[in-house]
Amino acid sequence: MQSIPTPTISEILQTEFLTPQQLSVSQFAQRLSWSPAQVDALMHDHLAITPELSQQLGGVLGVSELHFWHLQQDIDQRNRANQHD
Repeated sequence: MQSIPTPTISEILQTEFLTPQQLSVSQFAQRLSWSPAQVDALMHDHLAITPELSQQLGGVLGVSELHFWHLQQDIDQRNRANQHD
């Protein structure tokens, strides 16, 4: 049986939030009050999603404060399970 690839936070951000809201990375950086380099790190999965970061992302993107934290926890769990297969 073929498994479905586990998405990354950056893929979720791009496909579920930035593209539908027609937000560029620079606009997203402005909304977060971040530098473009910080958003670039996030969009290349180089930043860990912490509860604090999840709160900030949720506030800017209009979802619950822990939405991205829960997504990251699920992604991590799926990746661990896939390593044991």
